[in-house]
Amino acid sequence: MNVKIKTTAGVIEAEKFFTGERKTTALNHDEIVTEIQMPSPNSGTKQNFIKFAQRPTIDFPVVNVATSITIEGDKVSDVRIVLNAVAPVPKRAIGVEEALKGKIISESVVETAVAAIANCAVPLKDNKYKVQIAKTLIKRAILE
Repeated sequence: MNVKIKTTAGVIEAEKFFTGERKTTALNHDEIVTEIQMPSPNSGTKQNFIKFAQRPTIDFPVVNVATSITIEGDKVSDVRIVLNAVAPVPKRAIGVEEALKGKIISESVVETAVAAIANCAVPLKDNKYKVQIAKTLIKRAILE
């Protein structure tokens, strides 16, 4: 899925929008977001978003996960998983995505895939517990 963010100065690919630097986005000080372009999902695509917070209705998330999975036949043909609050900026769980592609979704396949989260989760020193929460949320999001 090729998501683009239109700004007053041009277009930025969504994956390059958050920088992780002191300036948290790729926007210049005189730019604003004017539009977000998302292609329609393919047939067979299911999307999910799960937020874990102390008080879910009002708190910022401890961790949240967004998934988009396309199944063709009975196998995963495309998958995108994004983690938030497990790294300084939202981050794709590419290792988990790769472990799911071409597979039939089952609890054991998902369990094996989430083990690849170590390649993408970059918690701060005192936030390492968030990785286990992220694993659980990814598993729930996929198996729903």
